[in-house]
Amino acid sequence: LEYLNQEVLRKVSGALFNDLRMELEEKNSLVKKLSLEMEKVIDLNSRLRTNFYQTIMSLAAALEARDEYTHGHSERVDYFSILIAKELQSNGHAKMIDDEFLYNLDIEAKLHDVGKIAIPDAVLNKAGKLTDEEFLLIKTHPVQSAVIVEPLHDMAESAAVIRHHHERYDGRGYPSGLVGEQIPLRARIIAVADSYDAMTSDRPYRKGMPQEAAIAELVKYTGTQFDPIMTEAFFAALKKLP
Repeated sequence: LEYLNQEVLRKVSGALFNDLRMELEEKNSLVKKLSLEMEKVIDLNSRLRTNFYQTIMSLAAALEARDEYTHGHSERVDYFSILIAKELQSNGHAKMIDDEFLYNLDIEAKLHDVGKIAIPDAVLNKAGKLTDEEFLLIKTHPVQSAVIVEPLHDMAESAAVIRHHHERYDGRGYPSGLVGEQIPLRARIIAVADSYDAMTSDRPYRKGMPQEAAIAELVKYTGTQFDPIMTEAFFAALKKLP
């Protein structure tokens, strides 16, 4: 009887082992299939992101082709914006800054003025001082930029950043009069980079300022027009440049 019990147990154990082995093999096979599918999805996402980025660059190039005086402006604003963000990242002011944050900032900085496509050339490239009506027209470009960008895939947050890059820290900016941290972080970064490049670049009606004069202007309007943390990070980043 004991022999029979042992034989039964052996057969049952063997059957259970075989069942477990087959189940494990099936699961391993499923994992391999899922891994292959994930690789395909990742590759597709990578190609989609590349195509999307190329579309973004085409939009930025279309704007700069219209305005000889802002040629390279978006690229420089992008460069200075990334400098500020990386400085914030290194000094602990903004722990949320990661690769995705920098990727989005890169796109937003390059497209922050794309709405100027809707501004007539006669106003955009005017050599003299703008009239009040022309200045009001120029002030529509953040909203126009957001309207252009928002329909693109997964760009609602970036559209908000672009819409608000002319807000002021004290609430006297446009288009919405947002105050302080109501303004998206990346918009506060772009505001500093945009103003610095605008001041140091030639325009139809004036020569660009020397770097020292532009920095003095940023200092003057820190806490009113600009977030003090953003200007502090920008000054620190500039000092590290060769």
